[in-house]
Amino acid sequence: MAKGVYTVLVPLISLLLVSPIVGINQNIVENHSGFLAGDFDNIARDGDYDVSLELAPGNEGLSSVTRNEEIQNGFIVANDGNLDDTYDLSVNWTDSYDKGWHAEPDVDAVSVSAGNDATISFTFRAPVQGVYAGDYLIFTVKIVSQNSTSTNASIEQRLEIDMTYAVDVSTRGATSLSGNRGETVSYVIEVTNVGDTSEEFSMDVDNLPKDWTASTSVTTIELDPSESGNVDLTVVIPDTAAEDEFAIIRTSAHVQETNYDHIYGYLDTTTTVNDGRVYGVNIVAEEYELQVIPGGHILYNLYVTNTGEETDSFLLTLGEVESGWDSDLSQFSIDNLAPDETVNVVLSVSCPSDSVEDEWSWAYVSVESFNRGQFNDNLTTNTSVRIPVRDVSLTVELDSLSGNPDAMMVYSMTLTNSGTDPDDFSLSVVRCDGCAAWGVSLSTTFIEDVDPGLSRDFEFTVEIPPSARNTDYAVMSVVATSVANSSISGSVDTTTTVNNVYSNQIIWNGMQILNPGDGSHFEITLINRGNSVQSYTFSDNGILNGWGFEDTFPYSTEALESYSGQESFTVPFVVPGDASPGYFNFTVDLVMDESGIKVDELPLSIKVEYYAEFVIDVIDIESFDGPGATHVFGVELTNNANAE
Repeated sequence: MAKGVYTVLVPLISLLLVSPIVGINQNIVENHSGFLAGDFDNIARDGDYDVSLELAPGNEGLSSVTRNEEIQNGFIVANDGNLDDTYDLSVNWTDSYDKGWHAEPDVDAVSVSAGNDATISFTFRAPVQGVYAGDYLIFTVKIVSQNSTSTNASIEQRLEIDMTYAVDVSTRGATSLSGNRGETVSYVIEVTNVGDTSEEFSMDVDNLPKDWTASTSVTTIELDPSESGNVDLTVVIPDTAAEDEFAIIRTSAHVQETNYDHIYGYLDTTTTVNDGRVYGVNIVAEEYELQVIPGGHILYNLYVTNTGEETDSFLLTLGEVESGWDSDLSQFSIDNLAPDETVNVVLSVSCPSDSVEDEWSWAYVSVESFNRGQFNDNLTTNTSVRIPVRDVSLTVELDSLSGNPDAMMVYSMTLTNSGTDPDDFSLSVVRCDGCAAWGVSLSTTFIEDVDPGLSRDFEFTVEIPPSARNTDYAVMSVVATSVANSSISGSVDTTTTVNNVYSNQIIWNGMQILNPGDGSHFEITLINRGNSVQSYTFSDNGILNGWGFEDTFPYSTEALESYSGQESFTVPFVVPGDASPGYFNFTVDLVMDESGIKVDELPLSIKVEYYAEFVIDVIDIESFDGPGATHVFGVELTNNANAE
């Protein structure tokens, strides 16, 4: 029976002779002769370069292989020249009927020192099917010097087919059928043992598209040499199948014998859907080209539309971006999208912080139907790098304020991002020289995420020292620095001055208690408690005339230093001798010389006391009378006191 099968194949083989297939590994194409060469290497020489190629021990140049068998054969490269050399390895062949013969060197090149040799190996593989007893192929193994292309050598290796185990798979009917969704389509598969040994072959079904199912009526089939058997293949067309969808399903029979389980035969059947569903998807971008700053990211608005006639779900995938770049999607799946319905998906693309201007990266996005992946669409965005312009400005509502010592002055300030991109800013204060005693504070030291052209308000507070003089002032600068580029900053100056604060203290020695004619004095001390140098005058308004006060008042001080400057003076006086007892009060005004304004008054008080002083004069100092008589003397009383 094997002979019959072979005979049927002869006309087909004759037709295929029209278009021979040439197999080439590496870069050499060469027709082979019909001879099994043992020494036809056509050795070429170029000065000190020379090489020869021989079969390695154990390799007779002829190997018997079963279908789909892969073997390794060795060869010896001899450097017959005077110089070390490296040789490129290649193998070529002619596969006239495109059966699937294959070979390749196990390494691309080999280096051999002068006068020495090296063993190399090549891997050869026979076709899976379509070859029979007596079939063979001759491969030409070749080496070429990298230093002299005219220095080369070649040798042939022949592979012959061994049919100890082999199996063919065909169909007794059509290999292509069609049906509606949900229907089952059946094929009759014929399995033939074309090998020399009885075998129980296992059945397998491969290449099933999504949702398609297929199975064979048996899982194994036992056949003697040249015997055939039938196996039913049933294919179930899924309800989700698309319009014009087809499935190419491979049914294969495998040898199970140990060391021969690489042998199998197969048949592909094509099943087409008659009433498939209509699927479709479209993806577009609002913008296809955008720019991003180093270390930043940019967002693309993508729109996915279900262009089919069925509610469907979709899967999105991202392609590779340039090294160091990154991309991401707001979602990687879309569930239950109705026909003609659109969903917005956001693509984010970011670049490295060390990117330079005009660097760029593609970002590839694809979308496919969850039910039928063959319905898909894609787009590509191009993101380039631009260098951002960083700038910032500061303004203040009032740049000059004044206050009393120990007061807090608050400046209202505004920061504006005058650059081209969002930025963060740090705030700091630059003190003037000699302003260490002045307190400063910011309502915030960091302002983040300010968009271009937008502003943020904050406050700057200056605390005037408690001991500040009216001539003191402080010029402070507030600086805003870009976080993205610390060389970019903006500043604004403030000037804080000190008000003139007037204050004084008068100290005196209190009320005097005296008698008429007594002399005394007042000790008066004036202290300047204000924050400016001032001189004062004690006016003579309302003083007691005749007491001697007019000799002192008005009294003018020297210029007194601020806060603690003082001056003391004495005001002498004499109580008139005819002063009546009682309290004598009067006020002295304190006038600031700078303004001529009365700023204080000094109440002075003197108490004149009551006192008794009598003079008795006896006019008659003698009187004579008898015993028991009353003597009367004339007496004169003089009141020298200050009261009746």
